[in-house]
Amino acid sequence: MRLEGQVAIVTGVSHAGQVGYALAAAFAREGALLAISARSPERVNARAQELHAQGVSVIGIPADLTTEDGAHTLIQGTLAAYGRINILVNLAGGLTKYRPSDELTLTEWDLELNNNLRSAFLCTRAIWPIMKSQGGGKILNFSRAGGAQSSQPMMLAYNCAKAGIDALTSTLAKEGKELGISVNALGPGLITTQANIDSMKPSQEEIRTTWVSLENIMEASDFPGDTCRRWGEWCCSPCPGKRNMMKEKRYVNNSYRWISTWHLCLQRCRNHRFCRPIWRLFGGTSFRP
Repeated sequence: MRLEGQVAIVTGVSHAGQVGYALAAAFAREGALLAISARSPERVNARAQELHAQGVSVIGIPADLTTEDGAHTLIQGTLAAYGRINILVNLAGGLTKYRPSDELTLTEWDLELNNNLRSAFLCTRAIWPIMKSQGGGKILNFSRAGGAQSSQPMMLAYNCAKAGIDALTSTLAKEGKELGISVNALGPGLITTQANIDSMKPSQEEIRTTWVSLENIMEASDFPGDTCRRWGEWCCSPCPGKRNMMKEKRYVNNSYRWISTWHLCLQRCRNHRFCRPIWRLFGGTSFRP
């Protein structure tokens, strides 16, 4: 198991039909010890109970991660429970306002940026000294849902927040390089959560051709779902070859499956047990759309 014994925090785990829960379940299958978080105590505790019933070592920590106190509560609560933190997955947020830009209120703008960008900053800032003292760690952020080619319309505040996530990731990747702290951003494409479908109202053809199935991320039953899950796991695995390498953003969806330069780590340590599945997935060569 790629993440056996690794302590992982996954934020934004409030509903079973969301990416946070899907990724937390996938990490658990790879042996991670979990701390999950969401604002609602009832929802996060319910998700923790569901995972615990599957034999997962998990704690639920309710917290408002747009506040300094909330981020501190999550990080210190996890540290108290497990004694260390190896992985932080910043998934809190998502798309909540889908409307023309001139109809967006200032309150809605602030809400979208706070939920997506501010929460990632506060959690990362709170955990940074801990990872620094431990000699390293992994931070995984989530970039925009629409893919790399262009920003989706009707999503102004969300797109701006995710552009901030990209800048946050690249800056911290450079700062963390010599500290053993790796920082990545994964752009999984538009995912078939009920909230996204209700907001954007895509056609069945659009879902089939350009969206990523939430179930496939959990079950790894198609190319984009499998790739999203594997990249998430690989970015957070303790692979020695990528420890001090600056990471690049990964985009995965049906219409534009792979955008990035070929990562040298996979060539350097393709026989390592954490990297071998990724290397084999692409046949040992660079994959281009």
